[in-house]
Amino acid sequence: MFTSYQLKKISQFALTIVCLTYSVTSLCSDYNGNILSPSKIVFNNNSSKSYIQSAMQKTVNFDGLIDQTFGTNQNLLGSTYLNSIAPNTNTNNDQCTSIALQADGKIVMGGYTLLNGTAYRFAAARLNADGSPDTTFGDNGSMYLTTIATDSYDDICKSIALQADGKIVMGGYTLLNGTAYRFAAARLNADGSPDTTFGDNGSMYLDTIAPESTRDECHSIALQTDGKIIMGGFTLVDNSYPRFAAARLNTDGSPDTTFGDNGSMYLDAIAPGSTNDKCNSIALQANGKIVMGGFTLVDNSYPRFAAARLNTDGSPDTTFGDNGSMYLDPIAPNTNNDQCYSIVIQPDDKIVMGGYTLLNGTGYRFAAARLNIDGFPDVIFGSSGSMYLDAIAPGSNGDECNSIALQPDGKIVMGGYTFLTDAGYRFAAARLDTNGSPDTTFGDNGSMYLDAIAFGSQYDLCNSIAIQPDGKIVMGGRTYVDLRFAAARLINPMTLQSYQTSYMTVGNGMYS
Repeated sequence: MFTSYQLKKISQFALTIVCLTYSVTSLCSDYNGNILSPSKIVFNNNSSKSYIQSAMQKTVNFDGLIDQTFGTNQNLLGSTYLNSIAPNTNTNNDQCTSIALQADGKIVMGGYTLLNGTAYRFAAARLNADGSPDTTFGDNGSMYLTTIATDSYDDICKSIALQADGKIVMGGYTLLNGTAYRFAAARLNADGSPDTTFGDNGSMYLDTIAPESTRDECHSIALQTDGKIIMGGFTLVDNSYPRFAAARLNTDGSPDTTFGDNGSMYLDAIAPGSTNDKCNSIALQANGKIVMGGFTLVDNSYPRFAAARLNTDGSPDTTFGDNGSMYLDPIAPNTNNDQCYSIVIQPDDKIVMGGYTLLNGTGYRFAAARLNIDGFPDVIFGSSGSMYLDAIAPGSNGDECNSIALQPDGKIVMGGYTFLTDAGYRFAAARLDTNGSPDTTFGDNGSMYLDAIAFGSQYDLCNSIAIQPDGKIVMGGRTYVDLRFAAARLINPMTLQSYQTSYMTVGNGMYS
């Protein structure tokens, strides 16, 4: 049965009945979601399949609808959420920060759990392709690590990546001796058990990157073709000022001393005088160069989208932007807060940046920008290189994009959350055409949002998205049942021939 939201998106007719008609067994539903007998004749028996497809695609927009074949959640068909990962039920904070898709269609979710209500730990889970928990992974579908650094009570996984052999790399940070945050990583075997050949019995952490820094946070990881691991985030210079930072690990988890300064590096301020530069995302070009995306403070006051590029040895690539880095002008009018949280590299090496902007200083909006290979804005994208969306949920002042992904056709999918004034935060997505304009064939004129995943939840936050080979969009994050890993899947793109679900059946040529 369709939700009221789906019916709103499906119907583009000024009719009182929505009929998805492709065979005698096709479903018909009214606007309240009540299933009706498929007795309305829409096409005659002489209508060809291609004609029906064309007519349906012109009148019914499926891209961006929730995929009701996914998940086990009865509150919102098309989604799922997990039980508490760490034991003893005192945990009230399991958060999925990153997802990745296996070649067999299974979905790996990475993040952290709150052990015994007192200590955060790296955590992971795996879903089958249908959204059900994969009970062959970890302990009945999920797992968590013991402490990474000595006496740490704050091990936060921010990013995961899959090796070709199926092993799972997790990157984030740990709190060493309860006093100093350090870049940290771990590796799991394909079954969710710690890979004891990596680091120190499955995990590792780095020494300080900037001298005397007490806060080094890794927010993103990427795998080189040789299996080495790039970690991106920030370090505190003079133990005060965050700066873009990166490190590289060998395949066994040891620091790669050929990278940067004995395995790690950090940049100078990107905007002149900035006291707060944070890298939130990294991506690798085909030539191995490392692109870093995040924000810098312009006039030491206003966050702006920022990017930098490193050579393969960790040195700044001075051919990029202004001697290795760059930042953008304001995206939305009167904004005082533009932050990039995700970057992807196009096949032509152009760099797409996703995040949010603060429109007129009052409402956060999904925002994106694109850079040419030299680091300067691609002026054919959006408005002179950047763009922002209107509110996704009516009246929302809290739309934040946390993740972006590229479709094979070059369109850009953005995932994050929107705010309903009467119901709280909800998973949200949008799609852009290759020129940066909203793709009005997706969702409701370019964007969409979900109902609550867990019953009554007011804090559904999507932190990561990935696109399956069939085009469907997987969204990962959290829902509020004491906060739990959550996922949903959207239809994208859809063809009548392939969309054979429980509520649409392909017939044998009788289209009535």
